[in-house]
Amino acid sequence: EKRFVFPETISPAYDVLCNSKTTLMHRALLQNPFRSTRFAWVDGGLHWPMTVSIPYTDPATDMTGNCSNYLCSFDDRFVDILTCGEKSDSVCIGFNHNAACLRNEWQKKFGSRSAQGKRANTFNCWNCQDGATFSGTGPAMLRLAVAYQGMLREYRQQRVVDADQGPMMQLWLRDEGIVEDCGCKGFRACTGYMLGAWKRGEADWLLFNRSRAACEANG
Repeated sequence: EKRFVFPETISPAYDVLCNSKTTLMHRALLQNPFRSTRFAWVDGGLHWPMTVSIPYTDPATDMTGNCSNYLCSFDDRFVDILTCGEKSDSVCIGFNHNAACLRNEWQKKFGSRSAQGKRANTFNCWNCQDGATFSGTGPAMLRLAVAYQGMLREYRQQRVVDADQGPMMQLWLRDEGIVEDCGCKGFRACTGYMLGAWKRGEADWLLFNRSRAACEANG
């Protein structure tokens, strides 16, 4: 089955490129010339609104630190990469929907280990997971690289195609601590949130309301 709107189903080169993210991150971990302890993947094709709230680094720019709708600037211009998990051993990911509210529904539709569940994930939850940015410690990224390769083997064996968003979502649905939803509001928020906005006082607008009351109100 192919649908023109979804490059995952018509462009093998696109799938190979997107599914290489964790492999390239693993290579960065092995080389690590700056002796970093925290890492973040940021898509090279990042564009507005994904660039909203990214920390500014130009010291000549006067930032007053005030958010308005989707446009935001911050007094603190330093990158401070987000980590996840009780022991910082999970990779932080985000979604374009309030995943905490939708988890049970998604688990039923896409969470089986079958080819049918993965295929449904490809076609019926396109862009549910925000693959533009993910972040975490070195050990967390290493765990992800290993787990992700195992997930790709499942996809190949079951003859299912997808870019990185499907396998990432499958890892999250299995709830094995490899990845963790940090609650950021999709493309408009996740990159900036993971790169430093998480620690700032203005960060609340970048997060989904994951309370039970909010989930019930949104059906």
